[in-house]
Amino acid sequence: IQAVEEETTRRRLFIALVSLTDNEEVLEMIEQYIEEEGVLLDTPFLRKLRREGWEEGREEGHREGREEGREEGHREGREEGREEERSRLVHRTILLRFGAVPPDLDAHLRGLSLDALEALFEAALTAPSLEVFRAHLPAPAPNGNGVG
Repeated sequence: IQAVEEETTRRRLFIALVSLTDNEEVLEMIEQYIEEEGVLLDTPFLRKLRREGWEEGREEGHREGREEGREEGHREGREEGREEERSRLVHRTILLRFGAVPPDLDAHLRGLSLDALEALFEAALTAPSLEVFRAHLPAPAPNGNGVG
């Protein structure tokens, strides 16, 4: 009985020490001791710490995932917005310069990359005719809507 009481007292003191320190070096030594000696492997206190750590880690992961998703969504949205605006600008320039935008050309302009649309905007401003402008179009991608 005395050995059990001593072990219980030793564990309580150990738990108190762990809970009172915030020194990283001491905590690392305690962690190493726990691993080497196998103490506190399955106590209610350690189970609670594991559960709390797991929950905190899960919540942190969810927060980071949501934040990364929002940032990526914003980036993609801005990129798509720039592409749509540039496509409208190229479309409007062709309309003003050449009088009409044939449906096949309109379809080809949709889905082009921002770089391709930048080059086409310049071509729309400088090409002497719609035929010359068409020579600047990138080849359609296999999906049929141009270079993406």
